[in-house]
Amino acid sequence: MELTLRMQEIYFLGKRLNGDHLNYSYIAAMPEISQRRAVIEQECEEALEKCGAVEENLLGELTVRPEAAAFLHPLFFGDYESELMLENTSTHDNIHWMFHREMTEDGPRWLAAEWNGETVRFTSDMEQVEAKLQPLLRPGSGAGTELSDAEITDQISEVLLLKNLDADGEPLVILYMMVNGCWYEQTENEKNRPVPPEEFRQEAWNLLQGGENGWHTVI
Repeated sequence: MELTLRMQEIYFLGKRLNGDHLNYSYIAAMPEISQRRAVIEQECEEALEKCGAVEENLLGELTVRPEAAAFLHPLFFGDYESELMLENTSTHDNIHWMFHREMTEDGPRWLAAEWNGETVRFTSDMEQVEAKLQPLLRPGSGAGTELSDAEITDQISEVLLLKNLDADGEPLVILYMMVNGCWYEQTENEKNRPVPPEEFRQEAWNLLQGGENGWHTVI
């Protein structure tokens, strides 16, 4: 199943489902609704009904379809979230993904969110998602050499931000920079540490998928 939703539609779906939480990134990206809340909510209901996320019951009330509620459950009730943001410094093209996990009796359920401006495409097809992530998380051509801050700044081709957050812990944020085909990590003391390819591969995938409860089978 896939759903493409606007930020305000995500918000109103969460309200209807009495969600436990919604990552603030979605709310921050949502247009201002306080001035026209009733009108915008009506527009959202019409759009959600059109895409099949909600349906009208016998009493004429709109309810979230069970399939859509189950599909989006990790978004509003999950225990683990992670995020990937990649920027090409030459073209300023941005790639933005978020991942939401819910632990169930049958194991982890994942929902991937691919951001595209004001809309987000949700999918649970993690094999398809992984194929898109592989070129973004390429391990680099080597460990690189020590470079000064000025050399790093002048030669950065990509900036990669990875972030995760579990229900009980503090967020972990890692900033990587691609320089001459090699990844560098900005550490707490703002030193630029060359990252060996295998270390990058392991660290990046583990952070996105929460270790052994992820979807990625070969790291």
